[in-house]
Amino acid sequence: MLTTFHWCAVTIVAAAEMSELAILSMQGDRAFRPDPGTLCIVTELGDTLIFSDQPDPNSADYVEYELSSFLPEQNCWVVSEIFLEDQVIHLVNCTNGRTALAVSLPEPSSDGHRLLCTEEDILLGTLRNSLQIWRVDPDSLVLEFQYSQEPWGPVCARWAGDSLILFDVHTSYEDREECTSSPGSLRLADDGIWRQAGRAD
Repeated sequence: MLTTFHWCAVTIVAAAEMSELAILSMQGDRAFRPDPGTLCIVTELGDTLIFSDQPDPNSADYVEYELSSFLPEQNCWVVSEIFLEDQVIHLVNCTNGRTALAVSLPEPSSDGHRLLCTEEDILLGTLRNSLQIWRVDPDSLVLEFQYSQEPWGPVCARWAGDSLILFDVHTSYEDREECTSSPGSLRLADDGIWRQAGRAD
């Protein structure tokens, strides 16, 4: 289940995504389904990655895979692994099949050198509150920065330039039944380190 805040963070990305059928129709033998429950991706080195569904919703092992996007500039496939009430995202390097696990569909920076992924669940508290910044290298993705399991959510995170990310620091207080919100940001410094401001206590 995706919360209102989660949707806020991925609306722009999700709106730009094509359906899996449309993606597969353009990729030929690079990505295909030999049957409805199996997704195959062929790397540029000739290896085949196989993602097999376990589609029974009454089973604890239920999982379905969906090819959510192809990012040509980043040379990356985006595969969603969907569970009953959660999902993880596989970012797959097209050349060698190296895979990174992201918390959401990625939003590329304008220069294409990085990907932003974010997930928030302030109200229900059943999912992660996370923000990831991935650097795109020729043969893999490198996790440059991550918030994880924070008691507050980086809501509506978005690129404001190639080296600046803006978001809202949104905190819910159950004992007081209220929420607070303040501006937050991450900036890539000259030394290559992402530094933060406006973080909640």
